[in-house]
Amino acid sequence: NHAGASQVDLSAGIVLNGVTGIHTVKNTLVYNVNNTNGITSTFGNNVIQNVTIVCLGAGTSVWGFRTQYDSPVLKNVVVAGYATDYQGTAGTCANNATDLGSFGGTNYGTSGQVNVVKATEWENTTSGTEDFRIKSGSAKLALNGTASGTPSTDIVGQTRSGSAPTIGAWELLVITPIIVSSGNLGLTFSVPTRLVNTH
Repeated sequence: NHAGASQVDLSAGIVLNGVTGIHTVKNTLVYNVNNTNGITSTFGNNVIQNVTIVCLGAGTSVWGFRTQYDSPVLKNVVVAGYATDYQGTAGTCANNATDLGSFGGTNYGTSGQVNVVKATEWENTTSGTEDFRIKSGSAKLALNGTASGTPSTDIVGQTRSGSAPTIGAWELLVITPIIVSSGNLGLTFSVPTRLVNTH
């Protein structure tokens, strides 16, 4: 899938060329099982929101997100499995995530999450049976996004949290406690808060 056109980095999953206008990519999964790049953004200050970019291959010589000649806006984007997670200088960014120990590039790590572990964040990252829905035990992606200027629904139309959405393409549904009490008998029953994935 290429949006716009580019003369560089055509091996990327998505190539955004802002010469033809500002592009917005949201609620999207970009993944590969080969040594291929994720998203490249050139010119136009493109907007990338709630995107999951994952490499299940070697990823030794590729990057997840790269910008050239623009200042893209990235919010709630997760990159995992690449030798270089983010490359270049971004514009305004918030609540992105990486599986590396620190963010590459400039400006990507504002309020971000590092050391994302694929096996504990997604349902299944085995090549051939991939499932990038968020696990209920997610510590880095669930409840760590920003709702400011980002989509109100996820990749399958599930409503996102209005205060602390999930980073990436899928939202993890938060079930709030249910308390039932009988004042005359002095009994109270409650169901604890838990995170579930209903997609």
